[in-house]
Amino acid sequence: MVASSAFPNSVGLAAHFDISRKQAQRDIEFMRDRLSAPLLYNAGRRGYGYADGSYELPPVWLKEEEIQALSLALRLSAVFPVPARAFILTTRPRAAKIFCCSSVGFI
Repeated sequence: MVASSAFPNSVGLAAHFDISRKQAQRDIEFMRDRLSAPLLYNAGRRGYGYADGSYELPPVWLKEEEIQALSLALRLSAVFPVPARAFILTTRPRAAKIFCCSSVGFI
């Protein structure tokens, strides 16, 4: 949301991700303090934005066992009814990004 120049705040993030406002604020602080995200509060837009537009979140690091579990879950979900398949179709592109850089096979 921040990268899209939407200038989210803790209230907007809480509503979008269905989390508490306090959790959203902790997530903002985590990004700023632990991930070194160049987040700045824009009072005029009442939300956060990147001071450096080229910032990208670091990649997700998964253990081999976690990748295998994700692969198995995706394979098993292929036999579920239609509502589960909707989840698969939205998850597959994200999972493909994970598997393209791993030694574990993908579906």
